[in-house]
Amino acid sequence: MWKKQASLCWLASVYVVCQLVAAKSNQVREEYFITGSNGTLSCPTSENQNIVWHKNGANISDPRISFLIVDSSEAIRKWSYLVPEDEVDDPNAPKLYYTLTIHNFTKSDEGNYTCYNQENGLNMSYTVRTVILPKITQTSNDKIRTKTTSIQQLYCVIEAFPLSHTVYWVKEDASGENSLKALANNSEQRVIDDRHMNATLTLRDLSKANNGTYSCVVMPSAQMQATSLHEVKKSMALLILDVPQVTIDYAKAVGANKIYLNWTVNDGNDPIKNYIVRYLKTGDQTFTYYREKIGGNNSFYVLDGFDPGTDYKISLGASNGQGDSKHHEYSETIRTLDTDPSFTPQVEVKGSTHSTITIGWAPPPANLTDYIQYYELVVSLAGVNASIMKKEAFHPQNSRNLPYMFDNLATATEYTFRVRACSELTKICGNWSDPVNGTTSDGQASAPRNLKITCSHHNI
Repeated sequence: MWKKQASLCWLASVYVVCQLVAAKSNQVREEYFITGSNGTLSCPTSENQNIVWHKNGANISDPRISFLIVDSSEAIRKWSYLVPEDEVDDPNAPKLYYTLTIHNFTKSDEGNYTCYNQENGLNMSYTVRTVILPKITQTSNDKIRTKTTSIQQLYCVIEAFPLSHTVYWVKEDASGENSLKALANNSEQRVIDDRHMNATLTLRDLSKANNGTYSCVVMPSAQMQATSLHEVKKSMALLILDVPQVTIDYAKAVGANKIYLNWTVNDGNDPIKNYIVRYLKTGDQTFTYYREKIGGNNSFYVLDGFDPGTDYKISLGASNGQGDSKHHEYSETIRTLDTDPSFTPQVEVKGSTHSTITIGWAPPPANLTDYIQYYELVVSLAGVNASIMKKEAFHPQNSRNLPYMFDNLATATEYTFRVRACSELTKICGNWSDPVNGTTSDGQASAPRNLKITCSHHNI
């Protein structure tokens, strides 16, 4: 309802818009009801007045329409908007209201409803129409890619009736009044027809700061009485295309001629085509490009072809459809190893049961632990071709160098075991150990027999 307007309409549990068209003796109002709701019209009366309701100039006989006289104090208590604030204490204000309620409102109930006061000849008329709850029927694409420095427009088309809703744009990753004001200054609304409106947001001088999700939001109309209505929203992702940015996170020599790199990249919302590596050898004056480009789907790589025991500076760049990034130079100097790290485990059987065999090996020297992250272990039936594998496993390297137990083995069966050390960085493994055999027992161990206990005492 329009605020502070001498309107006499109410609607329980749903909302209604009442618009005053003419006032004084004979009044005409517009009302909008939601399909399926119970909508009520009313007009002032007194105990001595005779009131008759007509629809489109005819008597009303629809069983879905009921009539009731409502006391003004009850109306104010239940429906505070029935009587305007400035007329609550007016002694001349109506004391009774004669109401017409349309139950389960449908579009067929639209029309002109008139309340006739047969005593004084005054009447009050309503034009009743169906509310169309707001919905967004068209928008820009869900995901929009555009270049920097360009102009981009986002739009949404809202269908509603009446068109009395507040529409605004919001950037989902922004907050605060300033961000809302900035978008409001760049937005405009245009009425297409009595049921449709276009809301357009124009963004100029685009930069990476404009990356984000933008939403067209339709708020419930301030003219509606219901409090249970929710906003309607449609979101669009705006991706600003730009050259990539790449940063080397970690670099380490992993061999006499190998250097490991990993990195993070902002792809500029455009897929990375490839990475370009440059290196500067101690004594050289300029960087040299690595012999090949690295595929765009990589985030780590092992470079090779370097000289042993030599210092290098490494830089990395990236390329996408928008161009090339700046090269990022790793802050530390990388020195290649004098020789490739190599460790071949010496495996031995530690124990066995009827279904398990435990193997172990000595840890690698301290200078090699940084280059070994895990072990590959294989077991096969002894005497059978090694390609016929019974089981394989991965065993992480750790400071305790715990043994590994193969389980679910056959009883009283001989097996052959081999182990090799591997690098998580290079994804390369060393040489296989010499094979070692172990045999499961022929059953569960019995209780100890012929047990002897020897006691001794030492004065210390």
